[in-house]
Amino acid sequence: DDINTFALPKHHLPGTDRFSKLILQIPSLIDLVALELLDVPNGTYAAAGTEWPDGTRSDVLYVPRLGIQQRSLPPILIEVQLVVNEAFMRRLQNYGHKIFDLYKSYPLVLVLCTDRVSPTSLMNDFQCPDRHPWMNMLKSCRFWAQDCYLLTRTTLANNGSNNNNWSPLYALSTFIIEQSPTLYGHSNPEHPTIRMLYRLAKECINEKMERERHLSEVLDVVCTNNEKLLQKLEKSIADIP
Repeated sequence: DDINTFALPKHHLPGTDRFSKLILQIPSLIDLVALELLDVPNGTYAAAGTEWPDGTRSDVLYVPRLGIQQRSLPPILIEVQLVVNEAFMRRLQNYGHKIFDLYKSYPLVLVLCTDRVSPTSLMNDFQCPDRHPWMNMLKSCRFWAQDCYLLTRTTLANNGSNNNNWSPLYALSTFIIEQSPTLYGHSNPEHPTIRMLYRLAKECINEKMERERHLSEVLDVVCTNNEKLLQKLEKSIADIP
């Protein structure tokens, strides 16, 4: 399998801003997240815009495809964050307000922390739910979110040591938080979801590189044509008596 030797570029590691936004908008991963959080059929959610009128931008937002579903199903906001601190939590609340203003529904929020929570006392505002003990839930997010879950290396350790029991969302979370450039640098390279994620990552990067190569070729043609036109213009000017 070619993913066994594939390595992601340093600027496109799992958990980095651009790569996270790119891969988390793949329809199969949208379905994966929505199924585990809300138990809805595939195709229920789609990626939505994340740029707000005041110039701020959140990471990834999923909304129900059908308008009628927006009355009963919440938007899903995913934020991949290096350091979770009070300033970030205030921004998160602001995103929740903007989403409510637009969709008239409080979002379900998922925060994937790739480095640390600072100060660590911030974790006192979260509790460990019974259903997903590896997803710490904010004790109160009234007036800005339906629920807010925080996942870190520490919370993921609450899943136990059995790698075979990983749910797809748990596997996706480890993929992003561990930030391994290679499949076998990951803690569970044989898990089917992890293998799928590295395959999708490889496809994403290859498609991005192909688009950039095509754009470069187009720009080269444009520059060459402009240079020829300029040479003709200079010659025409020189020929004027």
